[in-house]
Amino acid sequence: MNNIKTKIISNNCTNIIKIDLEKNYVIIHTNKNKYLLKKGSKEDRDNRLYLSQSGYQDKMILVDADFEYELYLLEEKSFPGNVQNTMLDELFKIHKSTTSIVNVSDEEKSNIYKNAVNRLDELFNYYYNWQISIQEKIFPSAGEYLLLLNVSKIYKLLNYSRSYLEKWYVLDNISFREAFLVNNISLNNYYAGEVFIDYSNSSVGKIIEEITNYYRNYYENVSLEEVLDKYDLLEAEKYYLFFLLAMPKEIFFTYDNYNDVVLIRDIIDYSDCLLDYFLKEDKKYQEADQHKFKEEDNNI
Repeated sequence: MNNIKTKIISNNCTNIIKIDLEKNYVIIHTNKNKYLLKKGSKEDRDNRLYLSQSGYQDKMILVDADFEYELYLLEEKSFPGNVQNTMLDELFKIHKSTTSIVNVSDEEKSNIYKNAVNRLDELFNYYYNWQISIQEKIFPSAGEYLLLLNVSKIYKLLNYSRSYLEKWYVLDNISFREAFLVNNISLNNYYAGEVFIDYSNSSVGKIIEEITNYYRNYYENVSLEEVLDKYDLLEAEKYYLFFLLAMPKEIFFTYDNYNDVVLIRDIIDYSDCLLDYFLKEDKKYQEADQHKFKEEDNNI
């Protein structure tokens, strides 16, 4: 530990019990408190100030800082449930504290739609070219072969993505909710299931963009139903969220068989989760339509 860190700690932390060295920060345990030491940045300080002014109660209290490091007092909190769920709770609090409604003009709506269609076309061609390339190989790698066996799921997702984009486009008076976005949704930035450590990459943007990143990272631990129940999205937001979620990410084979199989397996598992949800949505709408038609027949 260098002299700068040692000085900040010794000036503020007495009766130290132990010190935990993490990749991006240091945790200091004393007999009374717990402190977090991290590299400071103007962006991080400005964004914490913005959050505080917006009504969000951060669990990190600045104790001391110099030209490079910041020392925070950690409030002692405990939350039920798994870490991914508490992260969602904390994200929701941040978003709720900073939410504003932004109306989308017809011109902006048209531009969003055109760009989205182009992106979907690019992704379809991207996966189609991979499919053709793998089919032409005599001995594809394990990851390539696994992708080939499951590429139909990718195409199904792309079809759903296009379908929800079309549903979004025909809506009138489209609005999105914007809020403060952390833009660093990972367990490396979430200490002990309690607090986001760094806000340096944060910005203001559409809430559904953060939800998309969150669900992509933690779909195995948190259901989409849980996310939607918490946020109660507008109809336009929900359709656009589904469009974003259903766009498959690009792949980058390393040609290490184990790593590539893990990569493709994750894409397949993510696709299965979404396809299961979309199929349930389809069934729900079909049942609603049947009920509606039955009522109309009874009224004739």
